[in-house]
Amino acid sequence: MVSVASSTISFLILSHNLSSFCVTVIETIVTIANWPAEYTLSDADTLLSRVCKNAGGRVVWINSRKRFGIVLFKSSADAQRCVQHVHNRKLRGTTLVARILRSDEDAEKIV
Repeated sequence: MVSVASSTISFLILSHNLSSFCVTVIETIVTIANWPAEYTLSDADTLLSRVCKNAGGRVVWINSRKRFGIVLFKSSADAQRCVQHVHNRKLRGTTLVARILRSDEDAEKIV
């Protein structure tokens, strides 16, 4: 189930706990794009894992052909810290682009 909360898209992952449902995780979506064109899927995964690991993110999707990936964070503060660390960073002649998805329209653009 996807819901918009505090102008940040969050995924509510529901788990069944005997007779009731409870929210177990709320995550914020960060997109990272524009890594060097010569990067393979493995290179992109390593890059995304390294830049987001310290901020508590986990890579959930990579499109190496479009040079685009999605990282989930448990807190919006961690996501913001990753964006500040990665956005506009130069890497082998390209400039990385990182941003937090903030609306349903943003989510529709990446699907």
